[in-house]
Amino acid sequence: MDVTVAIFALTYAAIALGKIPGLRVDRTGAALLGAIAMTVSGRISIQDAWASVSVVTMALLFGLMIVSSAFIVSGFYGWAASRMASLLVGPKTLLAVFIGVSALLSALLTNDVVVLAMVPLLVAVTLARGLNPVPFLLGFCFASNTGSVGTLIGSPQNMIIAQGLGLSFTAFVRAALLPSLLSLPLVWAAIAIVYRHRWELPGLAARVPPEAVVLNRIETAKAAVVTLAVVLAFVFTDWPRPLIAL
Repeated sequence: MDVTVAIFALTYAAIALGKIPGLRVDRTGAALLGAIAMTVSGRISIQDAWASVSVVTMALLFGLMIVSSAFIVSGFYGWAASRMASLLVGPKTLLAVFIGVSALLSALLTNDVVVLAMVPLLVAVTLARGLNPVPFLLGFCFASNTGSVGTLIGSPQNMIIAQGLGLSFTAFVRAALLPSLLSLPLVWAAIAIVYRHRWELPGLAARVPPEAVVLNRIETAKAAVVTLAVVLAFVFTDWPRPLIAL
């Protein structure tokens, strides 16, 4: 087997498993070891390895992830999850709410942070209502991916695409927003059909709901103002996007 293919296969196997058996190495460590193996084996030079890393995209992603994480500090994600799950609506309507909120937040706040912050809370609050959390989590995660497609700041992939094609923020939105929006009803319909008789888990009684999350309104307002300022700068200025985010 070619060395490159072998390194690639072993690295992705470790990423799929989440660790390297017998070692205290997680997915990040496995990816780094794979990159080191490629350079040590001479399959890629140090210069080519460095050139393959988009520093501009990394700076943009770093800045935006910190902005998104400010909403974790303020308690906004937990508050939003609790408010969604406390709505007195049926499962299908609740699924639609999950999908809409996930798409909106992921389009404006990098989807990785949104999912990481809200999924554990959504599991807790759906179980507290005696609901099967699987369809709601699938809807939330699918909508996070499809919703994030609509804007340049929705995901790292969008940033790389926009950087490579030289697209402005508005040009990216014009190309991607409509397909992103059209995908959301398809997500809802597919899950509603597949789980139409499985909204509740047999034998699962409603549990004590988790404690209400305290929303720090001042910190949330600060994070919202910064987010709005970043988006407006992307749209109305020609300043370098990485510097805006940083």
